[in-house]
Amino acid sequence: MFLVHSIIFRDLKPDNIGLDFNHNIKLFDFGLAKELKKEQRIEEDKYHNSAKTGTKRYMAPEVYMSNLYGLPADIYSFSVILWEMLSLSLPYAKMDAKEHVHQTFEKGRRPKVRSFNWPEEVKSLIKKGWSHEPVHRPKMDSVYNFLAVFLQSRGWIVNDTKAQISCDAFD
Repeated sequence: MFLVHSIIFRDLKPDNIGLDFNHNIKLFDFGLAKELKKEQRIEEDKYHNSAKTGTKRYMAPEVYMSNLYGLPADIYSFSVILWEMLSLSLPYAKMDAKEHVHQTFEKGRRPKVRSFNWPEEVKSLIKKGWSHEPVHRPKMDSVYNFLAVFLQSRGWIVNDTKAQISCDAFD
């Protein structure tokens, strides 16, 4: 039997992502990670967790606003990181802390994607991933599968056979 643990990282940011000697992506600094136990679930993907946990620039609105939250909070963080990687820009770099809170967490504003010449399905993935409503964010296995198929369709080698969805899944 395969046992699955729902672990929320809660501090997903570029500083906690690296490569090993074989060029495999690795996460490190699990100091804020937490297992989400089934018996502690309040609703689907909603648990009582510490508020304002992690790095504000990559923090999901529900984490900052002290709401119930779960695994979709990490999807939000991943989407901000993906935007940062593709844009080669630091998200929210021109905002001070107070403006960042107001614009991002209260008003639901995000960095611009429309001005970039990225494939539309990638823009759609990012926008869905950082949706203000956690229920509208895709699951990580769907994000992984999308990115694996997307990269493979462009000639990249992906060292995994889990990628089984079409690239238009986020259109």
